[in-house]
This record gives sequence, structure tokens and C-alpha cells, in this order.
Amino acid sequence: MKAAAVALTLLVFATSCGAQTLGVKGVGFTVDGRPKFLLFVSYFDGLRRAAARNGTGDVDTDFAYLKRAGFDGIRLMANWQYPCGGGPADDQKVLAGDGAINEPMWPVFVRLLERAAAHGLLVDVTFTRETYGSAIAVDGYQKGLATVARRLVAAGGHRHVLFDIQNEYPIHGLTADDVRGILKALRDVDPARVVTASGGGGDIVDDPAMSVVAYHDSRDGEWAEAATVRRQLEAVRARAGNKPIYLQEPMPFRKFHPACGHGEWPRGGFARRAVRAARDAGAAAWTFHTRQSFDLRNRTLVEILEGDSEQKAELEAISGAAGSSSGG
Repeated sequence: MKAAAVALTLLVFATSCGAQTLGVKGVGFTVDGRPKFLLFVSYFDGLRRAAARNGTGDVDTDFAYLKRAGFDGIRLMANWQYPCGGGPADDQKVLAGDGAINEPMWPVFVRLLERAAAHGLLVDVTFTRETYGSAIAVDGYQKGLATVARRLVAAGGHRHVLFDIQNEYPIHGLTADDVRGILKALRDVDPARVVTASGGGGDIVDDPAMSVVAYHDSRDGEWAEAATVRRQLEAVRARAGNKPIYLQEPMPFRKFHPACGHGEWPRGGFARRAVRAARDAGAAAWTFHTRQSFDLRNRTLVEILEGDSEQKAELEAISGAAGSSSGG
């Protein structure tokens, strides 16, 4: 038993040490020190996928597929909740309702990060404080995020992990001072972590402590058009200065359910045009945003896409459209 525990520890250590290192240089990202335009896929409900079968759920099928398709990483919602169609119970999130670590979920979270690293994928870990019966108090939330950062440092760093400390913070109750306080707490614990706080609804948000600007575009009907993309990125650049611009949550390809709100790409080809325009206009990263990752309890993303040939074809064409060489 002791030998098995030592072997497991060495395996985890080796996997963590073998993970890619995400960095920032000027207006772009680097991976292991080399500049790279990054492609992410939304994988919001990844924790419940990883938690299936008592914490051994299949994420490898999705991660291997996404790597082959030319993607660099996933975007995980660590405290995921979506009211349409239900969502995870509070005990299935990384943080508890008071901001403390939800201890049974911690090994599930770490395993997901390690499996992503094993497949050569980065992870955008996006946090939310409003996805509970009542929002986590700001001081508890700050302590919780600092604890997550501290534990990851202690576990070998997990330098393939980016933190978004609050999804769309201007519309979810955090002030600019709150954001600065949380960023400072994270910097005190882990100065090397790539961190941001994302804007929503077209907001352009920035803070000197942010490594990157995570911009959520206004999703107007012309967002796939090159002139519109360039104009909006120039507006972000005027505020962000010499920082990478990460287009973190563009128009989703599919609605979660026909009865649920929010728009979607009107037809195939739009996402390809959008990512090409984003790269040409100087974006540092772009996300294939699909709401089909909103519920991964019972099926992998691969299984879901098998029933949606149009979306599957679009996702698989993104890397080529962006001129990326991310694939395995």
C-alpha cells in the first residue's frame, strides 16, 4: 500500500512537472517560452464530467479529441451553475458557499488539471461568486481563491493554468476595488500565475495587476466580419495597452436548449471567419464557445458532438482557419 502511494505521488509530480508553462510576452501568450496564438474550447461543466464514477469520470476522450482537433486548452467554470435545465449542486463546485474549499471536489479538480496537462492542454479556470443561493461574501471569496492558488503552488505549480477570478465581473457584483484586492491576494501567493477578470456585454475592463484582458464581445451580428473585429480590438487595445487580448467568450455556436435564451451563430462558417479575423487583428487567444458543454454529467463532449454534425465540423475546422499548429 505504501509503495503504491509513493508511485502515485511520483506520477502526479511527474505529470505536473511535464505540464506546459503558460506565459505572457508583450501583446501575446507564450507556451514554454515560445509565442503562440491560443485556441480554447468552453468546457464549463468539466468538474461533473471528471466527478462521474466516483471521481474517475472520462475526460481523456474529450481532451485527446480536442488536442487532435488543434486546440490548446479548455475553459472550465470551477463553480459552474446554469439555471436553464438545472446545474451542479453546491457540493459539486470547487468552492463552498462561504468561500472555503469544497474538500471532496478538490481531488477531482486537481485530477482534471493533471489530465489536461497530460494531453498538452492549458486550462482557463474561471471562478464565479454569484452561482450559489446567495453570492459568496467578497472576503470569503478572496480567501478561497488565494487558497486555490496556494495549493496549486504547493502541488508543483500547475503553470498550464490561467485564473479568471470572476466571469464578467462588472455585471456580477464585484467592484474595481474588490478585483484589485483579489488580484493582490493572488499575487502575494503566486506572482507567476497568469490572471485576469473578464468583462461582459462588451465591457472593456483592465487593471495593472491583470496579466491579460479577457474580453467578451458584444456579439452583434457582424462580429465575424474582419472590419468589425478589428475595430473592436482596437478599442480594447486603447484601454489595455501592451497586453494580450483574449477573446474568451464570443458568440456561442449552439444554444444549450432551444427554449433557453441567448443567441447563437446563424450557420456554419461564422466561427471560422471570426477566429481568422481575430488572429489577423492581433488577438492573442480565441475560444470556440459552445453551450453544449453546459451539462457533461452523462456524456462526453465527443458524444454530444456526434449528434451535431454541423457543430462538430465547425469545431474541427477552427484550427485550420486560424492557421494554428496546435494539434497533436
